[in-house]
Amino acid sequence: MTGIHHVALVVDDLERAVGFYTRTLGFRLRTDRPAGLGPGAWLDVGDQQIHLVEGAPSTARGRHFAVLVADLDGAIRRLRADGVVVSDPVPIGAARQSFLTDPAGNAIELHERRSRPVADVSASRGNPMAAPFDLVTMGRVGVDIYPLQTGVGLEDVSSFGKYLGGTATNVAVAAARYGRSSAVVTKTGDDPFGRFVHRALRDYGVDDRFVGTSLLLPTPVTFCEIFPPDDFPLYFYRFPQAPDLDLHPADLDLDAIRDARIFWITATGLCQEPSRSTTLEALEARGRRGITILDLDYRPMFWDSREQAHEWVSKALDHVTVAVGNLDEVETAVATREPREAAKALRDRGISLAVVKQGPKGVLAVDDSGEVQVPPVPVEVVNGLGAGDAFGGALCHGLLSGWETERIMRFANAAGAHVAGELACSDAMPTEEQVLERLAESV
Repeated sequence: MTGIHHVALVVDDLERAVGFYTRTLGFRLRTDRPAGLGPGAWLDVGDQQIHLVEGAPSTARGRHFAVLVADLDGAIRRLRADGVVVSDPVPIGAARQSFLTDPAGNAIELHERRSRPVADVSASRGNPMAAPFDLVTMGRVGVDIYPLQTGVGLEDVSSFGKYLGGTATNVAVAAARYGRSSAVVTKTGDDPFGRFVHRALRDYGVDDRFVGTSLLLPTPVTFCEIFPPDDFPLYFYRFPQAPDLDLHPADLDLDAIRDARIFWITATGLCQEPSRSTTLEALEARGRRGITILDLDYRPMFWDSREQAHEWVSKALDHVTVAVGNLDEVETAVATREPREAAKALRDRGISLAVVKQGPKGVLAVDDSGEVQVPPVPVEVVNGLGAGDAFGGALCHGLLSGWETERIMRFANAAGAHVAGELACSDAMPTEEQVLERLAESV
């Protein structure tokens, strides 16, 4: 024998138990395991697995399992703030422990190994008490189905590639490529594409603990046509509603959102309920602390009208410190597409940094230190659809690094150019070394 593969727990209400373990304790729901003993669910916590089996729980005393936490006192505070009853910590040798129960009455031990370096535990997946994320994004996810032939319509395409997609998701991937700890708050369907999303996120180094699962709505797919250099029609299949627009307040880990060094949302998350109210609740909980970024991300097919988009984007502006968008997007937000006027209007709303992307004219950025204009980086465009997401991830990296605004804009421009020269979005997100090479080539 070499170890324990998993522990099975019997719960009387499977849905309630899954919600407790995923939302309250931060375990990750798996969708790639068989039912086996009947209705059940599989969860990851660190490198171990828990199998929840629906049935009549045992009342035998002493039955419990233990999870490692890096900061027991912090774990107790957070759980009690969520209304969970947790016992006071007691020492056991060099360690400490506390107990709580799940909704079915199963006992759970929180175990703190004082002799173990805190960093070792904080790095593990599924630990809700890990160090704050560098970046938490919230919004759209899906699977991009891109043609492997360019210059032809979809009706004539014979083969496709499958890639992770969605603006908020791609920004998290881009930041992870620079070594940043990132996570995305979103939701997929309970289907093969949803399983692909989870696997791809983990492969890219993005934490997927906040990616929920809808049992009713399918994971969205997006097709595109590729007509370089500047025509890339998109076809979204997000019906009857995309799971990422079915986000509810109960899906949020408000502590993670408050504590993240950067919190990134997109305007698309405001286009429908319940995502709209949930996004605004996340922003209110964040309280304009740290760096809070609104990607203006206006896509007409998701809204009833530009006026409707303006109304809700305007409300979100009151809660963010950075706003970024192209000319059409800033026009939706502040009713002007003249770059300097738009930047001023955003700054008048309390925005610390306004970024206006001007296409072939480059980028305008205005902050407390003044105005910066940066020209575009030349590139032979293959697919321009991921350039904005690459720009966003690079923007986050530069802000986290404390760089001056001009350096950030040049770096982000080069990152966008790198991805524009590739077919895929997520697969093409560059490392810092690749961006610097692109900058050196453009001098």
